[in-house]
Amino acid sequence: MEALIPFALLILVWYFLLVRPQQARARRFRETQSALSVGSEVVLTSGLHGRVVDLDDAVATIETSPGVTMRFERGAVMSVTAPAAGGADPTT
Repeated sequence: MEALIPFALLILVWYFLLVRPQQARARRFRETQSALSVGSEVVLTSGLHGRVVDLDDAVATIETSPGVTMRFERGAVMSVTAPAAGGADPTT
């Protein structure tokens, strides 16, 4: 019985240092993906900033500058920085 106590402590430490943080990262990723909509200002994992102009199940089309669009996997979206009001371009 005494030999199981260090093993149980090791499992608890492993859970709190590895499993819980990974679950939190997965939850934040799901929240980011659910907040993604046309008109949202986003930052991609590469550091590229842009605005979502089209969205489907697997691909997001991002406008990086006026008239320049690129297609990325949805998983490349690291964060949604600010949704645009009504999906309109505020500079026009």
